[in-house]
Amino acid sequence: MNIDFLYSNIDQISPSNLALLNIPNELLLLKNSSLDLNRVKFIFSVEILLKIIKKPNDYRLLIDILLFVLDKYKDTSFIIFRLRIIKNISSFFYFVPMSFYLVDLLNQTINTNESDESQTYDSLSINKVDTTFVLGEIKSLIFENMNKFSDKYGFIEVVGVMIEGIKKISRGIYKEYCENIISGLNKHKEYVKKCRTENIKPLKLIK
Repeated sequence: MNIDFLYSNIDQISPSNLALLNIPNELLLLKNSSLDLNRVKFIFSVEILLKIIKKPNDYRLLIDILLFVLDKYKDTSFIIFRLRIIKNISSFFYFVPMSFYLVDLLNQTINTNESDESQTYDSLSINKVDTTFVLGEIKSLIFENMNKFSDKYGFIEVVGVMIEGIKKISRGIYKEYCENIISGLNKHKEYVKKCRTENIKPLKLIK
């Protein structure tokens, strides 16, 4: 039993068959597949692995593969594919800083021609962008990613990187959108500063 088989036989996905998968071997196959990418199959494999990975070391290996993919495939056609990778990373129990990638996607999106057609997370290869969908998801993922670290004093420094990145691309018709995100992040940043001064444990970020 392997993920290749499940990809070709969706009806065979079951807890019992997932339990038969060899995780180290599947991670190696995923790493190799990242060099010659089939986007749909890659996402399928990642989302299967997320159902079965339990060991911290396996998570780290998966994160390394996904970060490699985010760094390698930066063409406009990969915007939603990369967004879906980040969404999967954000589902991890562990906090993985995504500031650089989310700001990069935001900048790329506002500089790409807008599509007349609506898009979803299944639109893994595009030439134009459904800005309503993509910008909405980027905003959601920014808060989701920051929220994982928002009850730590170090949030102040981590969120500062995100805020400065967004400020650099806040312009034109996207200025209000960017300022809305910055305002939400700054509000919690000031709250955490106060908690740190008073030696109080902060609560999670409230959107």
